[in-house]
Amino acid sequence: MIKINDIEIPMYPSSYDDSPSVVKTDSYAIDGSLERQQYPSKKQVKMSFPMANPSVYAFFNAFFEGESAVKFYNDTSKYGVLEFTGIITACNPSEYIRGGSLLFPLEITIREV
Repeated sequence: MIKINDIEIPMYPSSYDDSPSVVKTDSYAIDGSLERQQYPSKKQVKMSFPMANPSVYAFFNAFFEGESAVKFYNDTSKYGVLEFTGIITACNPSEYIRGGSLLFPLEITIREV
């Protein structure tokens, strides 16, 4: 069960990736040697909904536009129970085509704070 702020999401994603985000930067030192700065990994979730409807978008967009972090919970993660406080960093709906079925692809990314 996937929840955001203790509310079950209205539709389950067709694609789900909860691999941690690792940030590394490589740069050259003044003597020409290569340096790597690696920061601690952060929990991250990417979800894809190929057939989202406006109410699913409105659910995620309310958290995306909100000012506070969200509490993410998934008890069926490949890592066991995945629970963290994060920010929805991407809520990207594809273009809506007028006169269509009202369904559109939606990408959601939540990253640990």
